Amino acid sequence: MHTTWSSGNAPNHYHFVGADLKKAVNAITVKFSNRIDGAVRNEHPTKFRVYACNDAQVAADTVADGASWKWMGDMSATLANDTIADTWVASIDFDDAYQFVRLDVIETANNKSIAPSGGDAYPFFYISELGIYEATYDPANSPFASVPEADGQALADALADAA
Repeated sequence: MHTTWSSGNAPNHYHFVGADLKKAVNAITVKFSNRIDGAVRNEHPTKFRVYACNDAQVAADTVADGASWKWMGDMSATLANDTIADTWVASIDFDDAYQFVRLDVIETANNKSIAPSGGDAYPFFYISELGIYEATYDPANSPFASVPEADGQALADALADAA
């Protein structure tokens, strides 16, 4: 699948994917593959702006129109499997349990851009497969809060350097 790439036909907001998870969850993992057609495709999402709620109109054009949407944060996709059909993964924890999610694609691999001023098209994207899964994060039993912030940052820096 791909979103509209022609600025004359593109919506005046980020291209997005919405989903009904069928039950309220505290965290999600998103997994997707590049578009597969024999050519290199770099228009895959690299950064999502994540919204969630429990009474969504998933097809709504903008989050501003649906007052129930709550911003959960931004998440960046990382390469999970480097094959001809590169597989990317991203995860995010929620502040509460939500049934509906909306993933606005705010950056892609080829241009890493948001919509420029002047009304040009927002970043379009290609993907061949998409899965949105309940993540296993359990805030009540997570040891994350007990890790000193400096140690967490040191680990993040080491992983970034290793990549």
